[in-house]
Parts: sequence; structure tokens; C-alpha cells
Amino acid sequence: MASLEKTKGDVRNFLQRHRTASLATVAANGEPQVATVNYVLDDDFNFFFVARKQSRKFANLERDKKVGILVGDDPQIPAIVEMQGEAEMVQDARNINEYFSKQTDLGDKSWDMLFKTAGVNFVLFKVKITWIRWLNLDMASYPEMYMKDFVEIVP
Repeated sequence: MASLEKTKGDVRNFLQRHRTASLATVAANGEPQVATVNYVLDDDFNFFFVARKQSRKFANLERDKKVGILVGDDPQIPAIVEMQGEAEMVQDARNINEYFSKQTDLGDKSWDMLFKTAGVNFVLFKVKITWIRWLNLDMASYPEMYMKDFVEIVP
């Protein structure tokens, strides 16, 4: 089996190649709610995404910062990363600018229209990842990362 550092690098590369994730938050009644988000991951496994202030996920995160995240739900590519952590609003304008610069660098223009829509207020969140599970059953696409079972990684 690969070393932990190599596995962490493989997982980081996988996450940095993807752009969307399923984000689970906790509703006021304790039930889970899930939403699709665009994200950016930094080299330290910090997960950044935006939420509208009018959204359920924003309201949920004001009450409970715990989140669950899934990346890699494409049935054609049987490799997934499951993560958990705590989300906090980012107040630092530098981080916000870096997030949107990264989205632009990646060719993601979908945010341009959203941010120009009147009355839509977005907030940047940073999730400090506390737990990661990686499963890669895709030997053809990721032969160097193939494994038969989940690997747990704590960044």
C-alpha cells in the first residue's frame, strides 16, 4: 500500500481536479439537507464554497457548523472522497478574492452571472476538514491510486 503522504497527495490531486461536491448540513429539526456546491480546495485541505444568504444551507450553518461532503459521484468513475468538518464564514477579503480568482483560473464562468444578479448576497465559507475517507475502485483511470477498501486520512 502507498505511503500516507503519497495517498494524501493523491486525494488532494483528485479533489483539486473536481469542481462540484455534495454538501450536507443539519436543518433546525435535526434532519440532514444536501446541496450541490462549487468548491476550491487549497493545499492544506481547506474546502471553500459560497452560499447565498437566502439559502437553506446558510441558515443551517448559522445554527450548526458541522458539514459532510462527498466528491466524486460520477458512476463512470468509481472513486469518491467523503469528508467531514466545520464551516465558518470567511471575513478576509483576500481569501474571497483568491477563491474567485481560482474559479476564474479554472475556467468556471458560471459565477459571473450569479454575482451580477441584483438582490443575491453570497458569503464565502471555509471548511476545516477534520476527517477524510477515500475509496478508489477505478483501476483504469487511476491505476496509481487504486485500492480495494476505504482509506481514512486526517489532514
